[in-house]
Amino acid sequence: MLSDCRHCDACRRVCPVLKLGVPAFPACYETSERNPAVWNCTNCWLCHEACPAGINLWQKKALAQQQCIPPAAIAQGIDNLKATGLVFPFTPELNERRRAHGLDPVKLLDQRKLSLLIS
Repeated sequence: MLSDCRHCDACRRVCPVLKLGVPAFPACYETSERNPAVWNCTNCWLCHEACPAGINLWQKKALAQQQCIPPAAIAQGIDNLKATGLVFPFTPELNERRRAHGLDPVKLLDQRKLSLLIS
């Protein structure tokens, strides 16, 4: 997948997820493009910045995610995002709780605009 990789481990040394002992991109790219650990990435892009070979790790991760079925919780978040523009499930009770804490209500995106953003 990463033929230009120098195997210097610069990406692995800066990855906050790997520092926690959790398998994640970029470490998982060598084992399989279909490795679900690619979904553990926090998108901090420290790996991308650290890569001395200038490999576009963001693009590589995006491609790897397209080839791998996301875990159920992430798949649900993607479905929620497509439906409402929010990653978390939206219910009317959410706005009631927000009001109780003096917060403005959550405003859902217009479905037409949302479909332009997510396609």
